[in-house]
Parts: sequence; structure tokens; C-alpha cells
Amino acid sequence: MRNTNEWSKTKFFEHRDAVAYLEVLDGSGDKNIGTSFHVGNGVYITARHVVENKEIVEVSSDNGHDPFAGFGDKRPGLLEIAKEPLFHENEAVDLACFVVKNPPKQYFELGGHLECFLGNHELLLHKTLVMGFPKVPVSKRPHLIVSTGEINGLSEKYIGGQLAFIISTMARGGFSGGPVLVAYSEENTISGTALLGVVTESLIENHGTAESGFMAVTTIDPIYELLEQHDLLPDYQKLNLE
Repeated sequence: MRNTNEWSKTKFFEHRDAVAYLEVLDGSGDKNIGTSFHVGNGVYITARHVVENKEIVEVSSDNGHDPFAGFGDKRPGLLEIAKEPLFHENEAVDLACFVVKNPPKQYFELGGHLECFLGNHELLLHKTLVMGFPKVPVSKRPHLIVSTGEINGLSEKYIGGQLAFIISTMARGGFSGGPVLVAYSEENTISGTALLGVVTESLIENHGTAESGFMAVTTIDPIYELLEQHDLLPDYQKLNLE
């Protein structure tokens, strides 16, 4: 019997260095953590609300951390920002990107599952892998947390009209801006996996907690739009639809 964790573990180790946390300060001086990830050429994607009107204090991966280091200590995975965050032209789209000077070799390949190809039940029950930095109580520093799940549905938000995948992983603060991989085919190790989208929010009602809502993940279209708007889409990420 095939090990059902094989795909998840393989993809985690292939991509872990391409995921970084963002330590930010808001206007009140409160510290928050969000997630970002590398798509090539030093370009990182995150959620707009993670960085908009925030001061970025630190960007770092979880690679090579000293387990006894304090939260404010410099770490081996530290990244230096070369270009400050840029946003999607549509303010309703919760996406941003920025550029770093010393990017890792690893990056996430964007998928080709454009909205024009998606049916209501497209990719339903396909396996997913979420990576990010939700807050771990009593932890001294951000830890990269991973979780497997599956696609439960495709929803259109009544405000703004954006499509979003609903996945089974529990939503938590800090996952925002994180990458979600989808297994087109777990058996295909070459082209069977791609970036599904970006974690943007927890869909809740009546001011419920993030954990009580559905984890919403963008479709791939606005990611391409964001990068093209700012001329930051790497050549090897461009789609050939001919």
C-alpha cells in the first residue's frame, strides 16, 4: 500500500526554504506575523492585509534556526527587502508582492488552473498542502507549520465577486499570505503539483473566531495579474496557452 504521506512530505522538503514569515508592526505598535513565499527572481507573494499600512520589521525563513535563539535575534534565513510591497490594482483583491536581494533557490511553480477552465466542482477533493506561520502559544519565535487537507469547494464572495477555493485545513491567524499546493496527481512527481493559490482569510459570520470559519484560498488568476501589473512575473512562470 502506498504511503499517503509521501506526496506531502516530499513537497514540504522541496518548498520549505521558499516560505518566509513577515514580522510587522501596525499603527498601534502591535506586532503581528504573516506568511509569504517565493515564486522566483526574488519575488515573494503575500496577502495585502499582512503588509498594507504596516512596518515590516523582519522577513525570514525557518531554515537553520538556532532553537535557543531569542525572537529578535538574527537568523540564517533572514531576507533583505530590495523592493517594498506592491499591491494588486483592484483594492478588493487581498494580494501583494515584494522583492528580496538574497532569494533561495527554491520557488513555487504557479498552476495553470485559470478560472476560465474551472467548473463548480473542479479539483474537488484533490489533496492540498498548506504552509505558514500561525502563532503557536508560548513559542519563542515563529515556526513553519504545515497541514494537509483537501479542496471542499469553490465559492464566489458576494462582496467583490472573487472566486475562492474552500479547503479543509483549519484557518488560523498567521497562515494569511501562505502558499497552498494542490496535487493534480500524487503519482506524477514532475508536473503533478502546482500552487493552488494564497491563503487570504477565514470566512466567518457574526464576528466568529478565525478557527470557526472556512479557510479561503485565492484562485491562481489574481496572482498572475498582480505580477504582470508590476512586470515581476518570471519568464519561466508565464503560461503558454496556445
